[in-house]
This record gives sequence, structure tokens and C-alpha cells, in this order.
Amino acid sequence: MPAIKISALFEKIHNWKNFAAQFYNYKVCGEIPAIFGRAEGLDLSEMYHIYLASTAKTQIRWAKMDSQCYRTALKDDPANDFCLFIS
Repeated sequence: MPAIKISALFEKIHNWKNFAAQFYNYKVCGEIPAIFGRAEGLDLSEMYHIYLASTAKTQIRWAKMDSQCYRTALKDDPANDFCLFIS
């Protein structure tokens, strides 16, 4: 059965249980919440990152997109460019 393992460092994030539940539903059930953007592999073995919507405005914009690959931060808004790194 698939499982999501959570590090102690991740548990220090405000509202980490909500992120963990959404990530579980994403990886195990195939549900893509509006808070998750494009997921990409990194040059390191078994390492990936997924964009996170840091504002309600971004979540609304992403929810309207048919393809997850277009869900990224705006180029002129680097202050709201957040990623979750996973392995």
C-alpha cells in the first residue's frame, strides 16, 4: 500500500497536516488540488519538486487551468514562488 513519509522538519510548517493530506491525495489518489502547481524532476536521483500556490489569487488562477504543467508562479512575482521538495 502506498505511504507518505513526513520528516520532522516538515512538521514544523504551519498547517503541515493539511499539506500532508493534500499531498497524499495527490500522490495516491491522483487528485490535483488548486494549491499544487507543476511537478518536475530534479537532476538529483529520486528528487522532485512541486510548485505551491502561496496566495488565494494564485490558487484561483491555477484551478482554472486544464493542465497542471502550466501551474507556475508568475515571472513578475518572485516573492510568491514556492516549491515543495520531495523524494
